[in-house]
This record gives sequence, structure tokens and C-alpha cells, in this order.
Amino acid sequence: SDHIGKRHVQLILTEMVISQVLLSIIIISFERAKIKAETDLHIKYEKRLEARRMSSVRELIGNVSHEINNPLAIIQASVLRLERTNLPEGSLEFLELVTNIEDAVKRVCSVRDGLGLFAVGNKEDKLEATDACTLFTRVLHQEKRYKHRTDLVFSDRSDGHRVLCRTQQIGSAI
Repeated sequence: SDHIGKRHVQLILTEMVISQVLLSIIIISFERAKIKAETDLHIKYEKRLEARRMSSVRELIGNVSHEINNPLAIIQASVLRLERTNLPEGSLEFLELVTNIEDAVKRVCSVRDGLGLFAVGNKEDKLEATDACTLFTRVLHQEKRYKHRTDLVFSDRSDGHRVLCRTQQIGSAI
């Protein structure tokens, strides 16, 4: 009976060890599946984020292209008109075409300067650490066209993270 008791205890211990091993395998399998799901979710999130960024970049490029193409069309049309006609240099029409060209060049230069400011910012402006919500609120209230919009509210999902930026640089982007 003592031998049967030891054998019975060994069987119970063996079953417990096997149960623990199986349970460990199941837990490890679930953990691996969880990690894979989290990784897949993160990859999908990054792809969606990249798609939104690219969409924004495409929209920005389209707007910049439009802002450059309009003045260039004015310059091209004015130069063509000057070439095809023998307008006297002091005539009203001649001066009007030259003014159109000068105004269009100023517009293109303004776009160029704005892109430069957006890209690197004014080196004289100091870098500030700020959260996105405060930054956008401050920049929009500096802009004349948004000063009266006290109803604009931004949600801040940055979890307290701060970015280094030059306020004017971000303002020119908005």
C-alpha cells in the first residue's frame, strides 16, 4: 500500500508538472499572439499615419504649385504680349505689363520666402519647448484672421510631450 501511495503521489506530481507545462505553453502562445497583434496594429497605424502625411504633402505641393504657376502665367503672358507688340516703352499698356510682371515676381518671391521660413525658420527666433495645443492656440491668436475666433478649441493628445519649435515658423505653415 505504501508503494501504491508513492506511485499515486508520483502520478499526481507528474500530472501537475505536465499541466503546468501545458499551461505555460498556452500562456506563451497567447503572449506571442498578443505581441503579433500589437505589432500588426502598430504597423497599420504607421501606414495610415504615413498615408495622411503623404496626403498633406501632396496637398501642400499642389497649393504651392498653384501659387507659383499663377504668377508665372502672368509673367509669360505679359512677356509674350511685349514681344508680339511694338508698344512704346512709356505707353500706359507697356507700363501696365511691366507692373504685372513685377507684381508676379514679387508673388513668386513671397512664396519662395515663405517656403524658406517654413523649412528652417528665422534663425534669430529662439527655440521654445511647447505642447501642440498651446502652440496652435498661440499661433492662431497671433494671426489677424483668427483673433476673433475664441471658439477654436484644440484637443491635446500629446500626453504632455513637448516639441522644440520657432513660433513664427509654425505660424507660417498654418
